[in-house]
Amino acid sequence: MAISYHIQKILEEKKITDILSERNIFPAKTYADKLMYHCPIHKGDNDPSFIVYIGGEYQTYFCYGCKSGTNVINLLSALDDIPIRTSVKKLIKNINIEEIDVVNSICDAIMEGDIVDMDTRIEKALLPIYNACYLYLKDVVYFNKEEIFFVDEFYKYLDKISHQRDVESLEAIRKLIAIAIVKRTELYIEKEKEKRVIQR
Repeated sequence: MAISYHIQKILEEKKITDILSERNIFPAKTYADKLMYHCPIHKGDNDPSFIVYIGGEYQTYFCYGCKSGTNVINLLSALDDIPIRTSVKKLIKNINIEEIDVVNSICDAIMEGDIVDMDTRIEKALLPIYNACYLYLKDVVYFNKEEIFFVDEFYKYLDKISHQRDVESLEAIRKLIAIAIVKRTELYIEKEKEKRVIQR
């Protein structure tokens, strides 16, 4: 799954090593692609077990003592005992965020299938409405042009509500559609009777 643009920017620009040095926490041992610290999260770490991996796309950490780890967001959350959301808010400050990059990131995530609208209430409400309209038109002799036009305009109205994600309105229509179709059918039958009387 793609990482959101904002999170990616934090991980790229905010270094675990910087967070630690700001708190006067420095490595006990240094290697080419990792640094070893006495763990700043749990006490009594006499033998350095907190490793910061510095060779990747962004810095990560893992403590073999308290079994905690991941990235700078999780570290700040653990150090300050704050929720992840608050940690993100703190870290995002003073980071230059380009709107076009946010848009491109969202578009890429959609194309990759990482962003999916999990709210299926719209589709669940629309299906019985569309089905009722179809059955109504099927019952109308020769798919009467006036009724086709009416249903077509009704579909346009439904599309508008759907795009607004107005679930409440669709649910209300779904509950009333059966009654509305019955009344529409009665009106249609009356009109057809009147036409036959006039034709005689």
